[in-house]
Amino acid sequence: MFNDAKKTTIRQKAFLSILCVLVHCVAAEAASPKRDIKEGNRHYQNGDYAASREKYADALKKAPESDIVNFNLGTAFYKEEDYEKAIDHLQKVFLSEDDELRISAHYNLGNALYRAGMTHVEDDIDLAISSLEKSISQYKRALSIDEGNKDANHNFEYVQKELMRLKEKQEQQKEQNQKQCDLPKDKKDQQQQEQSSQEKQESQRQQQQEGQQGEEGQKQQQEQQSADGEEKKAQSGQEEPSQEQQEKQDQGRGQEEKEDYNKQQEEGAQSQNAQELTQKEAQMLLESYQQAEEPQGLLNVHPRANDKRPVFKDW
Repeated sequence: MFNDAKKTTIRQKAFLSILCVLVHCVAAEAASPKRDIKEGNRHYQNGDYAASREKYADALKKAPESDIVNFNLGTAFYKEEDYEKAIDHLQKVFLSEDDELRISAHYNLGNALYRAGMTHVEDDIDLAISSLEKSISQYKRALSIDEGNKDANHNFEYVQKELMRLKEKQEQQKEQNQKQCDLPKDKKDQQQQEQSSQEKQESQRQQQQEGQQGEEGQKQQQEQQSADGEEKKAQSGQEEPSQEQQEKQDQGRGQEEKEDYNKQQEEGAQSQNAQELTQKEAQMLLESYQQAEEPQGLLNVHPRANDKRPVFKDW
């Protein structure tokens, strides 16, 4: 009897131990960002960047220091054209020990900085230039890890050209502003008055031209009507053409109409070929641009044997 009670107690303890292990495993799985990352990747691959961003944000709450989560979240923000937030998260990946991850982070950050800078070209060219300079720096860092990275090298050269163009524009703006500042106040007022006077004269000139064109148009219309009337009178006084003459006239008109039709067809074909060529060239340029500008794809989420960071301890 005593042995039976002892066995029952042992079984209960064993059951409780197994139950505790299961509860711990369930809790660990719930606390792990792995499921959120997988779901986020699935939404990203389907083009639903808002849904992927929400899943990555959930994963980040569970693993705020995760390099992979910050990389994926930053890339999702990039696809939504929220470049400032993309920059914020991609910068947190630089301390990663994974070279592949750091290369992708530098590359995507370079793209985000370029895009962010180009949004300020018209309102703040100094800020745009600063952002492009930072973009070039990120491509350099990616190339310092992998000098054979073709995408990073292509974007590095492309953004350099854009930077040179913006700097030239900046110099032109400075020269114009300096010339404006160097003028005395009376000269500035005089210049503004002259400009206003020129604009007024140009407006009056255009109005006069429109009026003259209108008068000339009416005059031409009247002359044409008068000529048509005289022609009808002249034709009414002429004898009717013979059947043979009528046939020759019809054949002549038919030949002319046929030649005009062929000419129109030829011109239409040439125009269509030119348009198709332009469309093909535009498509090629677009594909080339997208290939270099789009951020690199998400990394596969797999634990590494030598990874000791807490974020991966339950994987």
